[in-house]
Amino acid sequence: MSEVAERPKVEKKEAALPVLPPSQNRFSITEAGYAYAEIDVTQPVGHSIEDALRPEYWVHHSHKLKARAFTGEADRTGAIIRLRTDDHAYFATLYVRAVGEHGLVMQLLTEPVYLGPKSVETTGFDVRWNVGNRGFDVIRKSDRSIVADSKMIKTREQASIWINETMKAA
Repeated sequence: MSEVAERPKVEKKEAALPVLPPSQNRFSITEAGYAYAEIDVTQPVGHSIEDALRPEYWVHHSHKLKARAFTGEADRTGAIIRLRTDDHAYFATLYVRAVGEHGLVMQLLTEPVYLGPKSVETTGFDVRWNVGNRGFDVIRKSDRSIVADSKMIKTREQASIWINETMKAA
């Protein structure tokens, strides 16, 4: 009798949901608010408003809104968060309903304002946000070459115009 060893089954893991990175330039508290804090948050490209509504999204920043025992001050429930993205795709206002140990309970105050087109649809080009240049690169799909530099193209609309003008000339 020979027994055949079976391979252990490998379960596919779901991709982890994004969280706001811990850097200081992503979460900036304005102390000018008297009773409640006002916070400016800049999300990385690819993060969404739905991500921001998940409590665990704020795991790296929730401690900044916790009560401070040594001062007797309460937590910063009631703070207003102004939410933006690096590529200026949208703007939204959130209300902090509760401050947890490792997250924040949020409420979307108004419908988000989407700025510019959500995407640029073309057959021959891709448009990609360039973090270093804080603009959009236009990439030719056939050879993955950057054909329009992000130093000159700062919005999706400008990328779309560049692509349309290039396609007319071709």
